Amino acid sequence: MPELPEVETLARGLRKYVVGEIILRPRFVHGKKVTGISRRAKWLIIHLSSKDNFVVHLKMTGQLLYQNGGPIFLGGHTMGLEQTKLPNNHTRFEFEFTDKTKLFFQDMRKFGYIKLYSNRALEHYFAEKKLGFEPLDKDFTFDYFNTQLKRHGNTSIKAVLLNQSCIAGIGNIYADDVCWQAKVKPTRRVGTLTRAEQHALHQASRTILLEAIKLGCTSFSHYYRVDGKTGFYWNKRKVYDRAG
Repeated sequence: MPELPEVETLARGLRKYVVGEIILRPRFVHGKKVTGISRRAKWLIIHLSSKDNFVVHLKMTGQLLYQNGGPIFLGGHTMGLEQTKLPNNHTRFEFEFTDKTKLFFQDMRKFGYIKLYSNRALEHYFAEKKLGFEPLDKDFTFDYFNTQLKRHGNTSIKAVLLNQSCIAGIGNIYADDVCWQAKVKPTRRVGTLTRAEQHALHQASRTILLEAIKLGCTSFSHYYRVDGKTGFYWNKRKVYDRAG
C-alpha cells in the first residue's frame, strides 16, 4: 500500500498538472475548478471551487494517471517501460478537463476509493480517523513521540510506527528502514528502548521519509507517479525485502 512519500509525490505531480483546470466530466462537477491538492497521511485530497473535495485512497493497487493527449507509458527506472491504453478494464473513475487532458483513477483489485465530501464533511471524515501527527509535521516533536512511546511500552517499536493514531503515514517499507537507520530491531519492545534509541528513531522517521520523497518515492508492484514514471527509492531502500 502506498505510504506517505508515495502520496506526497502524487500530490506534487497533481499540483503541477491539474490545479487551475476546469472539469468537463464527470457531469456532477462540470464547470468546477481544481483549486488545490493536499494530503493527509496516506490520503490524497483534490479541492474544488465548489468547496467540495475528492478524497482518494489507493489501497493496494490504486493508481492516478494523467494523460495529456498522447499515450501513457508506464515504468522507467524500476520497471520495464510499457504503453497502456486508457480508459481500460481497471479504470474506476475519470476526470476530463476543458483542455481535453484527463486524469484516471485505476484500480485492478477495487480496494481503493474516490469519494466526494463538502468541507465540513471532510473535517468530520478525518476527525473520525483520529490520526496522529506525521513525521514531517512541525508538531512531531520528540516530546510528542516520547508520549506515544510511553503509551505503548509493551508493544514492538514497529507496531507503534505503523499505528496511524500514533504516527500517521508510515507503512511497512519505511517502518523497517526507520528501524534500520536507528539501529533498533523492529521487534524490540518499546519499554526496552534507551533515550538515545528513542531520539534516533524520532530523527530517522523524518529522515527516511524525506529521502524517499526526494527520490520520487518507492515504485514496485502497481505504484506509479501521475506521469506514469517510477520512483528511485526502491533501489535505495535500506532493508525492506532485502535478503541477507
